[in-house]
Amino acid sequence: MQKFYMMMAIGAALQLTTQGAPIAAPVSGICNTPHCLQTASNILNDMQVTADPCVDFSQFACGGFNEREKLRPGEKKNGYLVSIDQQNIDVIRSIITLNDPKGPVIAKGDAASQRNLKKLQSYYGACMDNNQLAKVGRKPLQDEIRKLTQLFPVTNTPTVLSTNGTRTVLSPADRQALSTLWGYNMRHGFENPISWDLWDDETNPGYKMMTAQQSGLGLKDEALYNDEKIVKLYEKVIGEMFYIVQGNGNPKSTVPKNWQQVGKDVVAFEMILAGVEAKHKAAETAAATSLEKKRADDDGAEEEETGDGEDGDGDDEDEDDGTIIWDKISDLDQATPSLDWTVIFKNALPADVPLPENINMLWKFYFRRLETALETMPLQTIQNYFAWTLMRNLGGNLAEPLQRPLAELKKALPGGAVTSTRWRNCVQLVNENLGDLAGHFFVKATFPEDSEILAGILRAPFFDAAVPEYLNYAGIGVVAAHELGHAFDNSGRRYDETGAIREWWEESSIQEFDTRSQCFIEQYNEYTIDGPDGKKHNVNGWGTLGENIADNGGLKIAYDAWAQRRSTEKYNNKKLPGLERYTSEQLFFIQYARAHCGNMTPEESVKMLNDDNHSPKKWRINGVVQNSDHFAKAFQCKAGAPMNPAKKCVLL
Repeated sequence: MQKFYMMMAIGAALQLTTQGAPIAAPVSGICNTPHCLQTASNILNDMQVTADPCVDFSQFACGGFNEREKLRPGEKKNGYLVSIDQQNIDVIRSIITLNDPKGPVIAKGDAASQRNLKKLQSYYGACMDNNQLAKVGRKPLQDEIRKLTQLFPVTNTPTVLSTNGTRTVLSPADRQALSTLWGYNMRHGFENPISWDLWDDETNPGYKMMTAQQSGLGLKDEALYNDEKIVKLYEKVIGEMFYIVQGNGNPKSTVPKNWQQVGKDVVAFEMILAGVEAKHKAAETAAATSLEKKRADDDGAEEEETGDGEDGDGDDEDEDDGTIIWDKISDLDQATPSLDWTVIFKNALPADVPLPENINMLWKFYFRRLETALETMPLQTIQNYFAWTLMRNLGGNLAEPLQRPLAELKKALPGGAVTSTRWRNCVQLVNENLGDLAGHFFVKATFPEDSEILAGILRAPFFDAAVPEYLNYAGIGVVAAHELGHAFDNSGRRYDETGAIREWWEESSIQEFDTRSQCFIEQYNEYTIDGPDGKKHNVNGWGTLGENIADNGGLKIAYDAWAQRRSTEKYNNKKLPGLERYTSEQLFFIQYARAHCGNMTPEESVKMLNDDNHSPKKWRINGVVQNSDHFAKAFQCKAGAPMNPAKKCVLL
C-alpha cells in the first residue's frame, strides 16, 4: 500500500509538472520534433554503444559523455547536475547585474519588486566594485577585529586565576568578556567553536529546539590536522593573513617570526577541538560489518564515553550517540565553566526574546574538550583564534591581492580548488544572504505562471515537457521517488505518521528490514574507486545505506509508476530518431544513468568518499541496476552477468 501511494505521488507530480503539455499519439511512431531530435542526439553522444550494457551499464550509458567532457585544468568534477547548477547561477547573475539585457522587467507600479531588485543589484554591485574594495583595503575587517578586542580585551595577567572544584576557570572578568564576545558573534552570524541551529523537536513535532554542536575548525576534516604538510601550510597562511590584516598590509612581505608564532598557536588551539571531532566522526561513520554490530557499538558508546578515557568525566548519563535529550542553560555552564551562557544568550538574542528553557547539546564530549582548550590556552591565543575565524570567514571579501594566502590554502586542500572568479563569489554571497529575494526573481524568470512545482532541477536531462514521458519518469520521476524513499530508509523508518521519532514497527518488520539492509551494506562495501596514487578505496556500505536504499527504491518506484500509467492511459511514448533499436524500457534506464554521467578527479573522489553519504556516480548506476529485475529483462542480460547477479538487494 505504501508503494502504491508513492507511485501515485510520482505520477501526480509529473502530471502537474507537464500541465499544459500536449499528449502525443499512441505508443507507436517516432517523435521527430526539434526537442526529440536534439534529445536523441544528446543521448547518443553520451553513450558508448560498443560497450555491453550487461557488463558495465555505466560505461554503456555514459562512456561517450565521460570521454567527451574531460575535466578542465583546476576543475574537480563535472556532470549534468553541475551543468544545471551553472545554468541556474547564470540566471541569478543576470537578475542581480544592473542593466543586464537578460534581467527582469518590473511592471510599473510594482514598488515592492523594484525595491527588492534594487537591494539585490546594489549588494552585488558593491561586492563587484574592485575599485572601492582596493580603496577601503583592510579597514572593514580591521574594524571587526578591533571590536573583538574591545569586547574581549587581553591583559598580561595570568590565564587562570581561580579554581572551581577540580576544574580551573577563567577570572570572572575574563569569563564575562569572553561570553560577551561569544554572544556578539552569535548575533552577527560570526563563527564560534559551537554553532547553534533551530531543529525540529523529533519527539514532539510542531515544536523547535535550539541545538548546539561542534564548529570552529578552519580545516573542515579533522584528519587534516594529522597531515604535517597541510598543518605547516595552515600555520603559514594564518601568520600571513595576520600580517596582511594587522601588520603592514603587504602580501608580498616576509612574515616576521612573531606573526608566524601566532599561526602556530591558533592551530594548536584548533587541534584540541579537532581531537574531539576525530573521535566523534570515527564513531559516527566507521563502517559496520553488520547492523547488529552497529547497534552494539551504539549501545556501548555511552559506557565508553563516561569511563576512564581521555574525555570521560564519569558524570554524563549520556548522550554522545546523538540522542536528543533536553538540557538547560545550567547544563551548558557546567559543561563549559569558562563561559557564562546566560550572558551569551542575552548578548545573542533581542531584548524582547526570552532565554531558551530547553536546549539540545549534541556530543557533550566536545564541550569538555572545548573547556580544556579554554582552560589551558593563553588568553592571547584565544583572542587570536577568534580574530582568525573572522579573517577566515570574511577574508574572501577583501581585494584579491589581500586574500592570496586564503586562496593558496584552499587550492592545497584535498580535492583541489577551482580558481573562483570574483563574480562567482559575489553570486554565492547574494544567495547566502539574500536568497529569498533572489529566489523570487529566479522563479519569475524560469517557470511559467501555471507551474505547480518550482525546482531548479527541472531542466534536461531530468525534465523536458516536450519529450516522451518515459524520459521524464526516469529523470525527475526517479528524483522524486528517491526523496520519498528516504521515508523508509534506516533513518526515515523511525518516524511515525506525525513526524515523531519512536520505534513503531513490529519486531518482525524490524528484523526483516535489518536483513534486507544488511544486503545493501555488504553489496556496496565491495565497490571501490581509484585514489590519486592508484590505490583502491572501498565505498562505506553502512555510511551510504540511506542513500542506497533511496536510490534503489527510487528507480523501482518510478519505473512502476511509469509502467502503470502506460498501461492505463495513452500518452507520449514514441521512440526517438536514431534510437529506434532501443525499447522505451531500455531508454528509461539509459536516461536514469545519464543523470549520473560525469568525471571527477581522484583526489575529489576520495574526498567525497569520506564526506558524502551518496555512493560514487558509477555505483549509483551499476549498483542500482544490478538489483533491478526490470533492467535485466529490458536488456535481456543472462543470469550471472555482471549487471544481473544472482543475489539482488531489494527493500522498497
